[in-house]
Parts: sequence; structure tokens; C-alpha cells
Amino acid sequence: LNNEIIHKLGDDSVNFIKSAKFMIDNNTLTFSNENNIYQHQPGISYFYALEILIFKNESRLLQILNIILFFIIFYNFKDKLIAKMGPSESLIFKLLILLSIPYIIKNTLYTYAEWLTVLFICCLPLLYFKKKNYLFYIILALIPFIRQNLTIACFILFIFIQLELY
Repeated sequence: LNNEIIHKLGDDSVNFIKSAKFMIDNNTLTFSNENNIYQHQPGISYFYALEILIFKNESRLLQILNIILFFIIFYNFKDKLIAKMGPSESLIFKLLILLSIPYIIKNTLYTYAEWLTVLFICCLPLLYFKKKNYLFYIILALIPFIRQNLTIACFILFIFIQLELY
């Protein structure tokens, strides 16, 4: 459980972890000495740097803790959503959850950014319905920081929430 993870060369996870370790080793918030620091998803590197600082290395134990964190939040998200569905809709949703479990575990074990993005997206309705507006907006703003291709979707969601509130 405490052995350090070895990543496949050319994989996105190599860049994430390399950037995280560079930040730790050089006491900086930049990824490297390269000019284009936003060449890849910046938010996940900060997340992994924080985890490596706390746990001292990237290990299988850390990945298992990430999987447990994901499923705790995902379970709460599922319960809130299923409570608002009919029987046939909840069955389809449960099947979708069951089929997505291997994908989420693989994403977490491969140290990709998608699992954290999905985790943050699952947090949004939980925070919205609990009226935790400031935390909702912080998480919404962090999603494009982890996955830039969701910037437009997050902006549209922000507009819809603002229209509903006023």
C-alpha cells in the first residue's frame, strides 16, 4: 500500500505528478520553468501536490483514499437524486451508476483528472439544495480549473443559477 506509483511514459498522469513534485521540490505554485505552464489541466496538479505534501508520497493507499472519498460524495449525490425520481428512472440511474464504477476506479488509479471533475460536479447539487451558495460557486469555479473544456458549461450553469435566484 505504501509503494510509490510508477506511471506510464507519455500518459497525462506523468505530467500531473511531475508538475506536482516540481511545485513541492521548488516551493512554488508554478509547474516548471517552461513558458507555457497551462499546457495541461492545472487544477489536478495542485490537488496532487497537496495530497503528496500531506501523505509524503503517491501510493496505492492514497489512491484508495481518493476512491473512498469519491464514493462517499457520490453516494450522497445518488441518494438525493434518487429520492426525486420515479421507480423506473431510479432503476436506470442505479444501472448507470453500476456501469460507471469501473470507469471511476480506473480513472482514479491512473491518476487522471476526470474523477475529481466528476466528484466536484456531484458536489454541486448537494451544495445547491443545502443553500451553501458560496461553496457552490467556489466548486463551480474550480471545475474549469481542473478541466478547461467545461468552462462554457460552467458559465451557462452559473447564468441559469443567477436567473433562478433573481
